[in-house]
Amino acid sequence: MTDHPMLFNAPMVRALLEGRKTQTRRVMKGQPDFDGCPHIGTYHPTIVMRNGEEGPGEEVFGATFDEWAIKAPARPGDSIWVRETWGLNHQDYMTEIPKARPGDLLDYHLVHFATEDDPEILNEMPRRPSLHMPRWASRLTLVVTDVRAQRLQEISRADALAEGVQRVGGGALRWEQYSAIDGQAAFSPEAAFALLFNSINGPDSWEANPWVWALTFEVQQRNIDEVAA
Repeated sequence: MTDHPMLFNAPMVRALLEGRKTQTRRVMKGQPDFDGCPHIGTYHPTIVMRNGEEGPGEEVFGATFDEWAIKAPARPGDSIWVRETWGLNHQDYMTEIPKARPGDLLDYHLVHFATEDDPEILNEMPRRPSLHMPRWASRLTLVVTDVRAQRLQEISRADALAEGVQRVGGGALRWEQYSAIDGQAAFSPEAAFALLFNSINGPDSWEANPWVWALTFEVQQRNIDEVAA
């Protein structure tokens, strides 16, 4: 089994912590150029092999040695450690990121901005991008239980809710409202997810209807090394 880092924005981090998010969809790198419904790992014409080169001939999650494929970002049984916007509230580590967790760094020194509520920290403390979060600073681990390949717009109502969409208002069924991001709501979970996807991947990304990897996972509110231990 393999461990992978993955970026999540603040609303999705809160959805993970609240137990609302058990799926994520990531755009496939190397889009298939046909409209069929392929099996996982049997996409023509591009294969991205473990050495990073393109070409046929290596087994990739469901593909045989003579098939073409696109490697999935994870497979069932793998673990994902969540990268999010963060910071270190410690005078010795304000400018340099330690390669390992320092022995004198206490839990309250480690700031996760998605859930931080101290006005002074929010207004004055430098924010480190999620891309620069080291493994030891992550507080969330996602254990992958299922991987599917599908067109983005094939998402179901249940899957949209599993992406962290929640009901935010409305009375009768046809007036229900759902949202996954602050300040934007829609009249169905699928439409709310479309707004979320566009906010992350850019305008019209939903309309492009790309192939995506749909990952389902169990959320562990612990560092990945604690989960492994």
